[in-house]
Amino acid sequence: MTLGVEPYSDLRTIKRAYARLLKDVHPEERPAEFMALREAYERASVMSAREAARTGPREPEPGPAPAEQLEAAAASPDVHEPDPALLEALRVQREQEQEEADARQRFNLRMQALADAFIEVLDDPQRRADPAIWQALLSTPELSNLDIRLRHGANLLPAVIDLLEAPEQSLLPPGVLVLLDDSFHWTQDQNINWPVSEESMQRLCLLVGAAHRSIASAPPRTGWGWFFSSMFRPDGRLSRTEFFTGMTLLLPAAFLVAFAMAILLPQQLRDAVIIVIWLVAVYAVVIALIKRIRDSGTNIYIALVLGIAFPVMNLLYIFANSRDPVSTPGNPRARFVDPYVMAAHSLFRSGFRYGIQQRVRRFFLSMKPSLAWSLILLPVAVAGLLTLATLLGAKFF
Repeated sequence: MTLGVEPYSDLRTIKRAYARLLKDVHPEERPAEFMALREAYERASVMSAREAARTGPREPEPGPAPAEQLEAAAASPDVHEPDPALLEALRVQREQEQEEADARQRFNLRMQALADAFIEVLDDPQRRADPAIWQALLSTPELSNLDIRLRHGANLLPAVIDLLEAPEQSLLPPGVLVLLDDSFHWTQDQNINWPVSEESMQRLCLLVGAAHRSIASAPPRTGWGWFFSSMFRPDGRLSRTEFFTGMTLLLPAAFLVAFAMAILLPQQLRDAVIIVIWLVAVYAVVIALIKRIRDSGTNIYIALVLGIAFPVMNLLYIFANSRDPVSTPGNPRARFVDPYVMAAHSLFRSGFRYGIQQRVRRFFLSMKPSLAWSLILLPVAVAGLLTLATLLGAKFF
């Protein structure tokens, strides 16, 4: 026997069908049919409960509850004695309604606890930087339902925007932002009305794109290829940090090579080779100076004429600031800046400021070990040789 309802119907529909059929099936007169009806009711209730656990309890439809209908039927003046079948249906109906209310309350409590957990992680600077914690929250079984997931995304999004706009707060790592965006579809579905302004959503879309670029880009590595390109190729620009680093490597290296040639080569070749070495060093210094002039935005020809006429002017070009922001294509500082950090400060905060301490730190952290050791050992070797020359007499050298 069946209740005549669709599979996975809500409990209210199941109870109405059960109450309607129970009027015609008296438990004493037709016990077999009553048991079959009862089993059909219990099966449908279990299937409905499973569906509710998967998608969340449904809100009851407006209208009188079946329990009220059964009470009215039992209290009808046309009925002289209470019908046992109606009384049984009334008891079952009340139990099921109480179970449904309890299930709805438990579900709402779980959803509120999950929403609070998202906000707690976002407010903790250390925990919000850990993708594993976010992944554990996003793996909650209830979030497999799209509607529930979007409701949590709508609840979390304003807090994320507030965090991005707070200059005293640390940023979400780009991997975490991409994970949240992929889970809640903030920037992927333009048909959803999120509880933030349209301008904030546009800025968030740009920031998510920068986060993807940050994840895909390899960290900068500075090695000997950078040194030869910076010192000997005339195109491009140099930052102050790169200029002084290149000079710190170039001049001691030229001195040591000239010293080695003076010892190893015969007299007739020694002077010519040393002159060539120093001419190469002068060429590299001029190229580096031209790149610094280009970085400052000064006309190269005028700057070179003034530099020759007034050598002190070259110091002004060397210490001059860049002519354009870090984000401008061609700026040598751009490769040492995370595009996500730059976009976050430019879009949500008072603008990107890239201080000299940050530039120097990121530049030296990008150095390969061979270049870093050379930067230390070459000046030390030159200082040692000069000290030895002073002790033993310059004529030895």
